Amino acid sequence: MYKYKTLIQVLKELPNVAPITAKKYIISTFIEGKPEIVNCIFTEEEINEIYIAHIFYYGETIRTSPIGATLLIKLYEDALLPMKANGSILNPSQEIVEYSNHPDSYEKDCKYKARSDYLIQNPDQIKENDFSYTILNDTIYKQCGPGSQFLTIANIKITKTVTNYKSNSGKSSDYEVLISWIDTNGKPHSLKKESIYRGNRCSDPDRNWGLGRE
Repeated sequence: MYKYKTLIQVLKELPNVAPITAKKYIISTFIEGKPEIVNCIFTEEEINEIYIAHIFYYGETIRTSPIGATLLIKLYEDALLPMKANGSILNPSQEIVEYSNHPDSYEKDCKYKARSDYLIQNPDQIKENDFSYTILNDTIYKQCGPGSQFLTIANIKITKTVTNYKSNSGKSSDYEVLISWIDTNGKPHSLKKESIYRGNRCSDPDRNWGLGRE
């Protein structure tokens, strides 16, 4: 969900909108049921695209999907969002228009996550066209444990190779994960999560693993 802009980011990209006040109005209208924004009726699914709550130990972040941004643009163009003093309605920024045209939606993401979670719990139901990094990695971890492993899924041998890379200080590390297989037509495939430390001198044999000159 981190690919989504925050609600405040979206509101700031609507010219002359008072973003803090607008956010309060949206929360009051759509979440608390207080009609701060009048003449506005959205379905529950539409509201869920505008107000995507993420709870963290330090608080809550509200994000808005591209579909949610489209709905907010309409509210803006209909003069239903609170504006800055003497502010007028202008054309929405190119950035927010491009974002609103993206096909991602919160509803679609939720359905994909539910499907992925089900397949990870039921690996015998995984088909070759279901293969993704998340599904394969999490299934292998659940069935085989951490580290490099292999597992047959959908009658195809899946190999997971894990390589540890260290920071230049040597105090922290991060893993590269490569998942590879050969499909039923004999074509090789691979999915990779790169390590953030792969290019460090401590991970480079050409630089003597960061130990200085030999």
